[in-house]
Amino acid sequence: MFDLSRPGFFGVQGDFAFGAVRTRMLPRLPWAGVAGVGGLALSLGGYDPAAEVQTEQVRDAIRYTSGISPAMIFLIGMAAFSRFSLNEAAHAEVLEQILVRNTD
Repeated sequence: MFDLSRPGFFGVQGDFAFGAVRTRMLPRLPWAGVAGVGGLALSLGGYDPAAEVQTEQVRDAIRYTSGISPAMIFLIGMAAFSRFSLNEAAHAEVLEQILVRNTD
């Protein structure tokens, strides 16, 4: 198994490249997806950048993309995470297991 936490694992150049991807590119990746979905919704809605006034279909696409879609994604996430219970006792148990695993 690869140990990515060990300094110098990829060599000097590899460490720099991996660190740049991890710290610069990966945090921006979700925003690229958000922009792509928003652009797709606008293009499917018939958005015309040259138009002075957009059609009702385009306005609805903007409303759905900026309001209803995030709310639905939030509700789906809430439903998924509601199945997990992490109270103080479970948290302590998980920490203990991690400490045991890391000391081996």
